[in-house]
Amino acid sequence: MQMTPESLDAIGCPSPTIASSSVSHACSTVRAACTIDSDGRKVLDGSSGLFTTPAGHCRAEIATAVAKQLQTLDFTPSFMRGHPGAFALADGVAALTPKGLDHVFFCNSGSEAVDTAMKIALAYHLARKEGQRTYFVSASAPITA
Repeated sequence: MQMTPESLDAIGCPSPTIASSSVSHACSTVRAACTIDSDGRKVLDGSSGLFTTPAGHCRAEIATAVAKQLQTLDFTPSFMRGHPGAFALADGVAALTPKGLDHVFFCNSGSEAVDTAMKIALAYHLARKEGQRTYFVSASAPITA
């Protein structure tokens, strides 16, 4: 596909700045911590793809590990099934945490993590025969020190 502002618009490009800017701002390749635009210029990815690629882009060891996992099991929701790799990773994470913080549950996003934490809290109170505890208190503005 030829990368032009029009072609990016046609596929519903999520970034209006890319779609309305010159084509040279479009990312065509990524390597390590840089993106490479269609003119071959390296641009440091300071935002880590909005927190999705903090280990860098196109790392061979990560691609190899992902390919191996995809050939074993591509995805299963944590709520429905488990996988030995997920249990091993959870044990590894728990070993790094302070004593008493030794339970790990993986989620796919921040919103899913918050939703899961709320469900776990409700289940905890139900198990303690305190099922009437169903209210959550939250701040409507950031709490600062």
